[in-house]
This record gives sequence, structure tokens and C-alpha cells, in this order.
Amino acid sequence: MNGVNLLSSSTHVTSLSQSDAQRFAVAWIAAWNSHDLDRILSFYDGSVRFSSPTLNTLLPTTHGELQGVSALRAYWQQALSLKPDLHFELIRVMAGIRRCVVHYRSNVSPYCAETFEFNRRGRVVASHAHVDTSKT
Repeated sequence: MNGVNLLSSSTHVTSLSQSDAQRFAVAWIAAWNSHDLDRILSFYDGSVRFSSPTLNTLLPTTHGELQGVSALRAYWQQALSLKPDLHFELIRVMAGIRRCVVHYRSNVSPYCAETFEFNRRGRVVASHAHVDTSKT
């Protein structure tokens, strides 16, 4: 996972420590800010499931859901071409059982949160993005 190892003390990820989740979030944000798709996708398992209201807006036929790294690559390549100045800033990270929530802001939306579920090898198998779409 591009130098980020969630397996801090055992051979399998079960409960993520706060420091493991923080390390993941910092590396994930840095990957996005680099706009390097290979670096971004290095966090994800090949069969990853993804959902996002932004995806639903850009590609309504998906109903906001994709599966697989190839589908993510195609979507994110399109999204990054539409927002070449996309930038994320980490706000907070919350750790859970093989999951974490990354709360961040972007220059597109002031309030974003993404839930990540990890397999036992530390790869993301599910990712669900949430954005505040209110006009405040």
C-alpha cells in the first residue's frame, strides 16, 4: 500500500488503532493531492466496492456505486480531469473494527467524510464517500 502498512503489530488487521488509521488517512490524502492515479489506487483491493453522491451526479447510470479497481480508475480519471486543482485537507480520523472514517474538506466541498473497510491484508475493500451538499 505505497509504504503504508496497517499491520502494525499482527499479521492480520482486526481492530485499527488510532495511529494506524491516522497513518492511512495521511497517506491517502497525500496520494489524492498528488493526482497520481496509480498511487491512489494502490490502497484498494481489486474487487473494491465504492459509493459516492458525486459519482451519482457525474455518472447517474451508476446509481452512485462502482465495483472494481478498473471502474474506479475510469471514474477518478474523469473526475480529476474535470477538477485538476482538486485538493484535500485532513480534519479528523476515527478508527473502528477493520474500518475507519476519514473526515476531510476539499476545495470542492467543505465537509466530506469517507468510510473505509479493510480486508485482513490491510487493503480497502469498501469505500463510501459522504458530502454535505447543503448550500450554507
